Amino acid sequence: MKTFKIENGDLVFDGQNNLLMVEEYGEEAQSLERTLTTSQGEWFLNILHGLDYSEIQGKDKTKEGIKLAITEAIYQDDRVKDIESIDVEIDRSNRSIKVDFKIKMKSGNTIEGSEVL
Repeated sequence: MKTFKIENGDLVFDGQNNLLMVEEYGEEAQSLERTLTTSQGEWFLNILHGLDYSEIQGKDKTKEGIKLAITEAIYQDDRVKDIESIDVEIDRSNRSIKVDFKIKMKSGNTIEGSEVL
C-alpha cells in the first residue's frame, strides 16, 4: 500500500512542494503510529478506529490494563500477525506513558517503535 507521509500530525512535502509518499515498511509503521496516537471516536469516518484513551488516562490505571488497550488498538490493523512485545513505562510526574513495541506483520516486516502517549 502507498499513502501520504505524515510527521507530527502534518503532511510532509519535498523541496518542490510535492507531497511525499510512504509504502511497504514505512507505511506499516506509520499506520501503527497513527492508530496509537488517534483517540478512538476522533475520526468521523470510523469512530472505532484508534486507541481508547479512557483506558489509559486517569488515576489507578494499571500497566496490564494499558497494555490491553494498546493491544486492542494494534490489532485493528488486519496486517498485524503477532505482537512480540509491548513495554509500558508510566511517568506519573509528567503524566505520560511511554510505550515500546515490537510487532510482526503478515508481510514479514517487524515493526519496532516507541510512542509517548
